[in-house]
Amino acid sequence: MFPGLRSRLEKDIQHRYLNDILKGDVGRLQKFRLGIEEPPSRKYLVFQGGSILADLMKDRDTFWITKSDYAEYGVDRAFANIRL
Repeated sequence: MFPGLRSRLEKDIQHRYLNDILKGDVGRLQKFRLGIEEPPSRKYLVFQGGSILADLMKDRDTFWITKSDYAEYGVDRAFANIRL
């Protein structure tokens, strides 16, 4: 995460919870506990997620298109395959 992001997220979520859910009742906010974790391996989590997604999709033919299909049909063919 970026420096200071954890504290900003906690502050913003508490503020929204106070206004949207508790309707401004500060007394009930004292019972609200929120913790955002910053795992030490967070630097690599995006890569790990992409790796897991690629591993799950490697055997699904509908997820992939050939280079020649892309050259002929473009990105529309790719979106048609994954139904976006």
